[in-house]
Amino acid sequence: MLKAILEDENNAPMTNELISKILGFKVKNTKFDSIKKFENISEYAFSLVKVECDLEMEKDVEIYLKVIKKDKIKESLFCYWCILYEEKFNELEENTNMATIINKVVISEIGMERYKNSVFLEIKDNPLNILKNGTEVHFIDFFKYIEKHKSKNNNLKEWLKYIDKDCEDILMMGVVLNEDIGRSNIQIV
Repeated sequence: MLKAILEDENNAPMTNELISKILGFKVKNTKFDSIKKFENISEYAFSLVKVECDLEMEKDVEIYLKVIKKDKIKESLFCYWCILYEEKFNELEENTNMATIINKVVISEIGMERYKNSVFLEIKDNPLNILKNGTEVHFIDFFKYIEKHKSKNNNLKEWLKYIDKDCEDILMMGVVLNEDIGRSNIQIV
């Protein structure tokens, strides 16, 4: 469903507004990029929708989206990190072996008391400079978030036609940081 929403150009204003609101960036344009998959390593298949965003600050940003179950936050965060790492690792020009060690990331409970929680992840002792500025990951209780932020002056209410108010799913949004958009005001878990 998320892929279909993002592929439809008519939904661009509501997508731009949602991403702008959640991230605090002014998004000029979003473009569906691809589906990234992670299989055969964990007990369940995992895929993410990748979106390219043009920001008002003349910089592009990669965003990864997935609708997940509330009780699968830790597993989803791990799978997201693995997909992202593998994608960046494969972009390296030199032939590097997989002897690189990813430090174990300890993730505390991320409760959804409110409508949004965020974490920041980075690689310590990063000899390959993969994801050197880290990544933000946001977990949004979609229905509560839209209800709280919708107004006559924005397109967020358009999302409500796609969301069941009794649904237990949340939106996971990952943002690959670069030097131009790097920020440290996010809770490090």
